[in-house]
Amino acid sequence: MPRLQGRMPDLRRTATRRRPDLPNQDVARTILVLLLLLLAGAAIPLAGQTSPPFEVSTPTVKLTDLRVSAHMIRADLSRLQPRLGLAHGRVGQTQELADLARKAGALAAINGSYFEAYTASAIKNPNHTLFHEGRVVAKGNIGSVLGFAADGRARIEPLRLKIEGALDGSFRYPDNWHAYWVNRLPEGAPTITLFTPDWGPRTGLSDGVQVVVSGGRVTHLVAPGAGACPIPTDGFVVYFRGEREQRLAKRFRVGRACSWRLVRDDGAPLGFWSEVVEGVGAGPRLVRAGRVDLSPENEGFKDPKITTAWDAPRSMVGIDRNGRLLMVTSHGQVRQMAELMRNLGAVEAMCLDGGASSGLWTRKGYLTPPGRPISNALMIVERPNPPGSAPPWATSRPHPPPAPPPRARARPRPRESDSQGRMFLSREPEPSGVRPGTSSSRPRRTSPAQGPGTRRERSGEARGMVHLLGFLAVAVGGLSWHLLWRARREPET
Repeated sequence: MPRLQGRMPDLRRTATRRRPDLPNQDVARTILVLLLLLLAGAAIPLAGQTSPPFEVSTPTVKLTDLRVSAHMIRADLSRLQPRLGLAHGRVGQTQELADLARKAGALAAINGSYFEAYTASAIKNPNHTLFHEGRVVAKGNIGSVLGFAADGRARIEPLRLKIEGALDGSFRYPDNWHAYWVNRLPEGAPTITLFTPDWGPRTGLSDGVQVVVSGGRVTHLVAPGAGACPIPTDGFVVYFRGEREQRLAKRFRVGRACSWRLVRDDGAPLGFWSEVVEGVGAGPRLVRAGRVDLSPENEGFKDPKITTAWDAPRSMVGIDRNGRLLMVTSHGQVRQMAELMRNLGAVEAMCLDGGASSGLWTRKGYLTPPGRPISNALMIVERPNPPGSAPPWATSRPHPPPAPPPRARARPRPRESDSQGRMFLSREPEPSGVRPGTSSSRPRRTSPAQGPGTRRERSGEARGMVHLLGFLAVAVGGLSWHLLWRARREPET
């Protein structure tokens, strides 16, 4: 057998020898670079496509004995701001919910507190405590109150307040005084009522003694029968009706410093409520700490539409575990609405006015149209300031009341008013409350011209874009892999 001449080739060295770049490899690399650029460019607009600040849905929820349909708005309070809306900007007036919300520039709104809808008077008194821009614009003694601090914290609880007044800085006899109501039309009984600019330009009353306070001092004493009294824009009017009440009015003299404050009936510190800037009262409370907690009689309700198994249109409001606001309308009994709100994820919830007042609105139109004009509404608007920052009105407080005595500073200071009835925020320990779900302290602003439908459509478009980019990435990646595989299989040239 002939002997093979020469040396055998080293197959290992041949296999590991570096091959020159082939044209298909250049093409594959180019495609990969273009793919990365495409994905990077698409990530820029998609980064801004976060979840919308509020969502609209129509859930059907299974309860213990039936299924209930509802309309719901879920709003992120770290990006949106709750606000009380007053009909025509005043207490005691009525207005269509849609007109009220549009005028305020709201994104969405739900009807608010119970009010005297069936009285023949043109003034329809609200029956519960209302907060607006840090002021208590109405005071009630029944139900619960949902309050919002400037940083988005919220709380629901029965809140019983009383009004204490001071002359020349003293809340003690003989310089103290008191009032029963804030911005409420008297109903014949003896009363002492405070009227602030939130009531309107004049009290509209003439059958009692009226003390006019402007710039923190008493400027006029108006005798009974002298006509309706103007309400100063930088002050308030104290109205006295009744023999015993009018004797108290004799403590007021022109030139004396005059102020008032709110304290709790039970003597406890105001705590969280000293920081509330917007709030709406109604009730009864439905959910507490994630559990059904319903006791309308203990909150002062006597109407059988609330205390019994009465089917009616209902409006509810609540806070979920992430600090988001729930605005809900449905139909049924109060007991069923408590179960509904719990099943929708509320950890705190309460009823609002119902029946013909029940209404839920967005910029695209009504989800639940009310059957009559309403007194007030809870709205959500764009947040103008970062959460936790002081509202604009809190930076200017003309004519503050005299400082309390030194020994009163050792305990939490009650909520006090300036000459315009604005409530000062007391410096108290940080109270507990439901906080917004997001950790960022900077709000994400959205255009007020966009309604909820536009946001949902943009969210759907973003999901569609993600799916399209995913398909393109798979297709281009597969093509690039195929070209690289073929390049490696080609023989050397």
